[in-house]
Amino acid sequence: MSGVTIRDATAADLPFLWDMLFESAFTTDEARAAWRSDPQPPQELRKYLDGYSRSGDAGVIAENEERKPVGACWYRIFAAHDRGDGILAHANVPELAIAVAPEHRGRGIGRDLLEALARRAKDDGYRRLMLSVDPKNAPALRLYERAGFTYIYTDDDARGTSLIMRLDL
Repeated sequence: MSGVTIRDATAADLPFLWDMLFESAFTTDEARAAWRSDPQPPQELRKYLDGYSRSGDAGVIAENEERKPVGACWYRIFAAHDRGDGILAHANVPELAIAVAPEHRGRGIGRDLLEALARRAKDDGYRRLMLSVDPKNAPALRLYERAGFTYIYTDDDARGTSLIMRLDL
C-alpha cells in the first residue's frame, strides 16, 4: 500500500486535475514550461477536462496524510468524432488519464489510483478502459503493464507518439 487515501474526484478538484493533466500530457521539462507559460491549455487537451463531472465522467484522487492531493486518475467517454488521442474505434470505452505529482512517484500511488478507477469503471458497467501513452515514458509503461493493460496499436497514422493500451475489466 502506498500510504495514501483514495477518494472520488469532484468538480472542486478541477484545478488539481488540470495540474495532473500537465504532468501526464508532457513528459519533458521544455514541453511543460511551454504549456505553463500560456494561461490556456492547448485545444487538443481541453477535451480531457472541460466541463468535468458531466455524465460519464469518473475519477479518483490520492491524498497524503495531510489530505493534500498527490495524484489523480480519471476517465471520460468521448463522442465518436471527439475521442481522445489515437483512440478512435472504440465506442463506449472510457479513456483514462492518470498522473502523480513528481515528488510522490515511485511509491505505488499510481497503482492504487488505477486499481480504484478500474473498480469504479467495472461498477459503472464498463468492460474495458483505454489509454494513450508516450512510448518513451518507461515508468508509465511498466505501471500499465503490471496493472494488466495490453497493447492495442501505435498511433502511427496521427503523430506516431502514442501507444494505445487496453485493460479488460
